[in-house]
Amino acid sequence: MNALALLAGSRPAFIGVVHLLATPGAPRYCGSSAALLARAGEDARALVEGGVDALLVENFGDAPFFAEHVRPETVATLA
Repeated sequence: MNALALLAGSRPAFIGVVHLLATPGAPRYCGSSAALLARAGEDARALVEGGVDALLVENFGDAPFFAEHVRPETVATLA
């Protein structure tokens, strides 16, 4: 289903959010991209099994956020 069809449907869209652990370059990054991806995958699977229509991925674990400049390794992780 494309985004337009999802938003124009007869019922509200059910969008699940995958909150990532801290990404590379963030102060609380644990040093393991494998752990970050494994956790994100587990959360995504649970949301899909729960019936979501779409997923939104957010770097919630990157606190504090860098408002003025996003580090390249953060962008690469989210790509």
